[in-house]
Amino acid sequence: MTRSSRINRINWTLILGIPSALAALASVLTFVISKDFRCNVTHLVGIKSSQCVDNSIAPNINLLVSTESGEPIENAKVEFIGIDNPEPRYTDNSGFVAAQIKNEGFIIVRVRAKNYPTQNTTINVNTQQVTTREIRLSQSGTPAVKDLNPTPTPTPTPTPTPTPTAATTPVSTNPPPAVLPLTEVWGSVAFQLDSCTRKKSNIVSCHFSLISTQDVNFQVSLANLTRIVDGLNNPYYVNKGYSGKLAAGVNNDLPLNMVKDAHSNIIIDFTGVPDSVSQAFLLNVELNRGYSSEHNLEFRNIPIQ
Repeated sequence: MTRSSRINRINWTLILGIPSALAALASVLTFVISKDFRCNVTHLVGIKSSQCVDNSIAPNINLLVSTESGEPIENAKVEFIGIDNPEPRYTDNSGFVAAQIKNEGFIIVRVRAKNYPTQNTTINVNTQQVTTREIRLSQSGTPAVKDLNPTPTPTPTPTPTPTPTAATTPVSTNPPPAVLPLTEVWGSVAFQLDSCTRKKSNIVSCHFSLISTQDVNFQVSLANLTRIVDGLNNPYYVNKGYSGKLAAGVNNDLPLNMVKDAHSNIIIDFTGVPDSVSQAFLLNVELNRGYSSEHNLEFRNIPIQ
């Protein structure tokens, strides 16, 4: 075979091999620029990306953001403020957004939308799982929130024919106890009542968790308006109050200096509560700034464990 023939044969071999090489290169490039490859790399180096959300975990919070009249708001920014904050979400063209919340208890949901002030509401992750809630924004900055899940219609129970009885002294009947935790919001601060437990010497200790969306200073009054009332209208007053390393006695104020998005705890001990009292018909907590009364938090039908 001549030298010219060998060269021609080599050239044709190279030319025929080019398509196969290009196909192999295209496969490599497709893998490198694919979403799965990029998400694996960002996960390894610790970079968070809204495009690399773990879709294997089902959302447990579903929200619809709308106007006062119920029109959906697209591209509203929704932030979840709690112990383990997920990345912010943006509503789709139907106003819908979903998220997986890992921490338990209550969180603050902050919504930012065009032509509306920033608005906050609270969601209890423990009791609101897989619940769709509608948040209707308002120009006043206080949203209207309602549960969109249908409530089962209760089956009517036949009313038995009453048997005449002799007149007796009315006896207090406890209403169904509330399911804890319960949350009340005052301004920028969300107060979650976690439990009321019985201690020695007829003392009932009530535990609260707090979080605020802004820096705020206030006091919890331990005077007579902060009290427990039982089913016979007997009041029981404060023995002591605690917050972290701070403690205050009866008729004093327990100061709180809340930092934005930081968590705090309050414990209030009520004295003289007999063992026969298993439920607080009213748990009232008085809050104030300076020397002026500001607000009373009211929790109803609280079980005492």
